[in-house]
Amino acid sequence: MKTALSIALVTETYPPELNGVALTVERALHHLLERGHRVGLVRPRQAADRVGMPPATSQRWPERLNRLLAHRRCTQCARWVSRLGDGESWIVLLVALVVLQGPLGAHCALHLVAVGAAGLMLYLGPAHETGKIVR
Repeated sequence: MKTALSIALVTETYPPELNGVALTVERALHHLLERGHRVGLVRPRQAADRVGMPPATSQRWPERLNRLLAHRRCTQCARWVSRLGDGESWIVLLVALVVLQGPLGAHCALHLVAVGAAGLMLYLGPAHETGKIVR
């Protein structure tokens, strides 16, 4: 029979936090304990460690977010925001910056155009080489 080892698991995250690292470390800890090893866990203090505090994360937040976004006004707002990416909206935004803010607005508008052009070139370069240009 093999000798039991004393193992220290050092981690930044551990349940009740819900993420891949936390769950993997928890599985590793249980696996080592089942094999008869002595395992110590070193981790930062979590909000759930305090008496009477709920866990910092909840599995129900996506459901709550979906319910919130199901309201008609949220859907209309999302549609409106998605239209900001249309060309006409950007032209209106750039003109409004120049008219309302003067030289500072012109500088910001020029910066937006430069960053947009750089992003477009970064997108079109690889897309053109692979033949996957989205029109």
